[in-house]
Amino acid sequence: IWQKELEMGKSKTVLPQNSTDRMLFTFMIVGIPFAAVWLGCVVLPHYHDTINTTVVLHITAAAFIFYNIFHNILLVIRTDASGRTSYLPSVLKPGWRYCAICQVNYPPRSYHCHICDECILKRDHHCKFTGKAKK
Repeated sequence: IWQKELEMGKSKTVLPQNSTDRMLFTFMIVGIPFAAVWLGCVVLPHYHDTINTTVVLHITAAAFIFYNIFHNILLVIRTDASGRTSYLPSVLKPGWRYCAICQVNYPPRSYHCHICDECILKRDHHCKFTGKAKK
């Protein structure tokens, strides 16, 4: 299953390799659940004595945001934005460009990153909080 994910553009490692990246990643993984527990155990009981519609809506919204944060962090960590593992077309499609450095056709909203020395999809792929900084 890992080989199939690697072929589909998913990286195998989840934990960052650099110590600074690990520290920031740990801060995110520990800090966000701590904030959720603090909200549920300290803030909500202080302002609301009973469970009513407002409390339920507040907890539902917090759970939705909590899920989205972790799901998006996991997707950023596991998705490879480069074209090296993708099956790029050999014929130039409309809107696509050719990179003379990588010698591949790359899609719109992509560019050649001179730090990675490869073509990547346009997004912040050097994020320290998700452990995707330059290795």
